[in-house]
Amino acid sequence: MIYYLDTSALVKAYVQEDRSQEVRDLLHQSRAAEASWLYVSRLTYPETLSAITRRENRGEIAPGDARLLHSRVSADFTGPDRLYQIIEPTAAVVNDAAGLVIRHRLRGFDAVQLAGALLIFTEAGGACTLVASDRQLLAAAAAEGISILDLSTSL
Repeated sequence: MIYYLDTSALVKAYVQEDRSQEVRDLLHQSRAAEASWLYVSRLTYPETLSAITRRENRGEIAPGDARLLHSRVSADFTGPDRLYQIIEPTAAVVNDAAGLVIRHRLRGFDAVQLAGALLIFTEAGGACTLVASDRQLLAAAAAEGISILDLSTSL
């Protein structure tokens, strides 16, 4: 199975939140398989770093821990053993996102996330699950026919 993780899901891999273990399990399984089937938008990289930095600014994460998390995120996105398959925000993805904003009343970045997931969904013949904790994004993905893994509720 292929998973497309939006920022609300991916942050759970690095920062302890409800349902973090599920995301960490996906990352562990991908590493163990030595084949990445985890997809993310290129824009998720700075968004994830931003989420960690916001927690540091609020005093929820110590500065040293934040630096370690920043390094881990950077390695997972850009290192030689990068963990994620990156979806670029190409003109086609952004144009598709514009239509998704109107159709589903999404915020711009959420629409870019959904457009990326739809690209993989189409290329994989429907074998793609969007992982998120944003309910509006999840509802839009389901309306588009994409399987979802809803992390918005506690187990």
